[in-house]
Amino acid sequence: MGPRGEGIALLQFTSGSTGRPRGVQVSWQNLAANRALQSRLIGWKDGDGFASWLPLHHDMGLIGCCLFPVASQSNLWLMRPDQFIRDPARWLDCFGPGRASHSAAPSFAFAYAARRIRPRRLDELDLSGWRSVCVGAEAVDPAALGAFARFAAPAGFSPDAYVPCYGLAENTLAVTGAAAPVLIVRPDWAALRIGRAVTVEDTARLGDRAVEPGSGWLVGHGFSQEGDGVGVRILDEDGRPVPAGHIGEIAVSGTSVARGYHAGREGGPHATRFVDGELRTADAGFLHDGQLFILGRMGDSLKLRGRSVYVDDLDAKVAAVAGLDRDRAAVVALNDRGRAGVAVFVEAAPGPWTEKVTEMLRAELGPEPTLTLVAGRRGLLKRTTSGKLRRRHMWQLLQEGRLEAVTTRL
Repeated sequence: MGPRGEGIALLQFTSGSTGRPRGVQVSWQNLAANRALQSRLIGWKDGDGFASWLPLHHDMGLIGCCLFPVASQSNLWLMRPDQFIRDPARWLDCFGPGRASHSAAPSFAFAYAARRIRPRRLDELDLSGWRSVCVGAEAVDPAALGAFARFAAPAGFSPDAYVPCYGLAENTLAVTGAAAPVLIVRPDWAALRIGRAVTVEDTARLGDRAVEPGSGWLVGHGFSQEGDGVGVRILDEDGRPVPAGHIGEIAVSGTSVARGYHAGREGGPHATRFVDGELRTADAGFLHDGQLFILGRMGDSLKLRGRSVYVDDLDAKVAAVAGLDRDRAAVVALNDRGRAGVAVFVEAAPGPWTEKVTEMLRAELGPEPTLTLVAGRRGLLKRTTSGKLRRRHMWQLLQEGRLEAVTTRL
């Protein structure tokens, strides 16, 4: 694969959540820099073990959970994703005495494990040696983390093990990560506007209080420290820096930023892109109390009366009102022919929840946006190989009549 240094170590393909996958040119230097950053984030020590079920075709699974432990010549407990789905206790069993101390997973895995593992099986587990678990790859759900922490506490699991992380393939992997205690905030969602200050209505530490699904809390993703070689800026729509506490596009610089896309496969102005050596992520966020908070993709928002409504927040609220797990509902923002609207995809049979969801969305958005509700069986929500929602693809399939056995209501 070439000599160490600036030579290309691998092509890491993006997941394709907002477009066609593109090959990111990751150098040996990028890998070395990001390994040092992650080692600091999780408090890595010689002799530590790692356990993972994440797919190896995704950067979090390949680089974070496989290459780095191998490079450290440490023990690695590796299983397939379907093995975790069938028996999540098998993953937890890797953290017994003398085994793994670290792992990584999306936040849905914790809610899933808390639902599926029976208390009798939990009694057989010892999680007291589990020191860190990086949580990323999707919007971090504080309700899921809280539910698992309460469930697994009798087995010795500590919520201090959570390390919410922000990263992307174009930065090799990690950008920032939060150390315990994890800060959570609840912004005034109705007042969010790109380039404007965020009004934070409440703050807490993860675990201090019960967080209800869909209640609008955001999880802090930490900050870069001296020696990480990472710089984070927040930019307005014209690419100008905004002060701390203001919303904008997250931009990243440093030694972990990859060399670019293979074969010049740059995206458009609203896609992740490289600009003069800086990575413009197309993710919206803000800095509060020194920490980075993520709102979602810049393109996954609805322009409404001068403000941006982020669909990640609506996903959670729709699921809560419908009485469903969060991973069974998805909202797509539409800005079609000058008129704003949303399409709501729910993996459930039509029922009373449709009226409740409509009422909630009208209260959130007002009378102007168009509303389309789509109900269908499991599999209605389309995802990338890393589990990210392919929102625009779902809407395109609906428009083309290629979604099977669905009920649509306008």
